[in-house]
Amino acid sequence: MPYVRDGADRERTAIERRAITKLANALEKQLQLALPNEAAVSEAVARLELGEQELEDALLEMINAAALLGTDVGRSQIDAIYGVDKQLDDIN
Repeated sequence: MPYVRDGADRERTAIERRAITKLANALEKQLQLALPNEAAVSEAVARLELGEQELEDALLEMINAAALLGTDVGRSQIDAIYGVDKQLDDIN
């Protein structure tokens, strides 16, 4: 299916940029917690979970923002096609 511009490219790009920054920071923090120095290599795998919550939060924030943007775009498209009155008539 070809890409169709929906007018939300700027918002989508902003979500992606915020997510990239937060995910990179969360991964860097997880790496630092898991491997604070060269001597800690043998315990690194056991400590990976120390930065897990921040990484999970960053992922969920990105997914949530993208989903909300999708609903806004869908709502705008329905409004453009049917209009608000038509939407309300279909509900009743």
